[in-house]
Amino acid sequence: MAEGNERVELAKLCGSKDWSKAIRVLEALLSKSLSVQDICNKAFCYSQLELHKHVIKDCDKAIQLDPTVLQAYILKGHALSALGRKDNAFLVWKEGYGHAINKTADLKQLLELEELLASAGLDKINISEDHVQNASGVMPTVSDTHSENYSESNGTHKIDTKPIGVSGICSKPTESNNKVSSGKTITIKGNSKIRSISLDFRLSRGIAKVNEGEYDQAMSIFNQVLEENPNSPEALIGRGTSYAFQRELDAAISDFTMAIKSNPVAGEAWKRRGQARAALGESNEAIEDLTKALNFEPNSPDILHERGIVNFKFKDYHASVEDLSLCVLHDKDNKSAYTYLGLALAALGEYNKAEEAHLKSIEISHDFLDGWAHLVQLYKDLANHTKALKSIHDVLLIDGRFAKAHYLRGLLHHGMGQHRDAIKDLSFAIDIESSNIECLYLRASCSHAIGEFQKAVKDYNAVLDLELDSADKFVLQCMAFYQKEIALYTASKLNTEFCWFDIDGDLDSLFKVF
Repeated sequence: MAEGNERVELAKLCGSKDWSKAIRVLEALLSKSLSVQDICNKAFCYSQLELHKHVIKDCDKAIQLDPTVLQAYILKGHALSALGRKDNAFLVWKEGYGHAINKTADLKQLLELEELLASAGLDKINISEDHVQNASGVMPTVSDTHSENYSESNGTHKIDTKPIGVSGICSKPTESNNKVSSGKTITIKGNSKIRSISLDFRLSRGIAKVNEGEYDQAMSIFNQVLEENPNSPEALIGRGTSYAFQRELDAAISDFTMAIKSNPVAGEAWKRRGQARAALGESNEAIEDLTKALNFEPNSPDILHERGIVNFKFKDYHASVEDLSLCVLHDKDNKSAYTYLGLALAALGEYNKAEEAHLKSIEISHDFLDGWAHLVQLYKDLANHTKALKSIHDVLLIDGRFAKAHYLRGLLHHGMGQHRDAIKDLSFAIDIESSNIECLYLRASCSHAIGEFQKAVKDYNAVLDLELDSADKFVLQCMAFYQKEIALYTASKLNTEFCWFDIDGDLDSLFKVF
């Protein structure tokens, strides 16, 4: 389709308030030519669907390309306000106004920013959503807004920019502040405009259900949409994401693949499929999909974050550092990216830089427990027990029931030969997470070391009884099997002369081979 025809179609779709299809047309236009105005138009369409994180992402992209584009500041501020981040919205509008007074070609937008700043300055907590207006003259305004964001690992994570995937495929999305309005009644009586609004409303409602963890209801909504339109990429992506959160990864990949066939420029589908493939251990395919997604959204912090984590998981540390460094360059508040950057740098032996990255992650969010855990692990690996114990003390002040911190302190005590102290910490961690295989095995080892063989055997058996779901657990279970046999043998010889202790002669050679 020629660009002129696409523009005509875009105008018609916006006139009928068919925002989902309008977004698809804009994506097609942007795949041919990157236009700041079209990026802002896409953000506007997302704002009408109340998909606020997508609005922010597109506005950031527009501002990066042209810091003087006022429409992006207006739309981003409204999206932040809708998410309850009123102070951040005020700062964005203030920044936009700073550009506006130096470039007053668009007096309408200048006056709108002045009005927004005045309103926010008087009462930041009660910024009215009634100010959402058409900021460009290209896209029409609407009074009907639809529901729920399409929140995005991790960061996956991670319907999450903490997306599903290696970093957070089972974690629930975080952006769920905006509920579906229950006071709307939409009737479909052959009117194509009303039908289009109803479709957008149902898609938004389905996304809301995914964000709330109500996957069965979400699936029912998406299935209804797909009965009417089997090739709807939005519904396929929504249903695929719902599958992914339920760990039905093959079904998720199937839906994402169908969405890509329906709309090859749907970057979200490429990203989601990459995340799901990474969770299945398909590293090459995952990297290919995430790279393809980056072609549609160059320098997207979300995709760089996800690909960086995938590269780290599959031990391509140089690529991981490259991706995560770019991610934090564009998203300076991404705590997850910083802590994974620290892990990748440590794997490359860049310990000072790794420490800086971990410290930055907890500077962004002081209660970021994973960041603290990775920092402690770094200090432990560097044999800096003083700093490690100090960091554990600090994190336990934040959350005294953080099992990982108790485990790490137990590990430190074990390494220093303080087995009884280690057992106390490990027992506390096991009280919190009874099936933590690392804690059970380490406590068994500590009991074994101080001659409490009965307790050691009990914990070794507990390790062997756990269900296998990873190669790491299998290794620990193999070690637990051998250690248990050695503990039983040692206990059987306690009341005999030392000369009768002959483990090499008493144990079958096959035991040592296997």
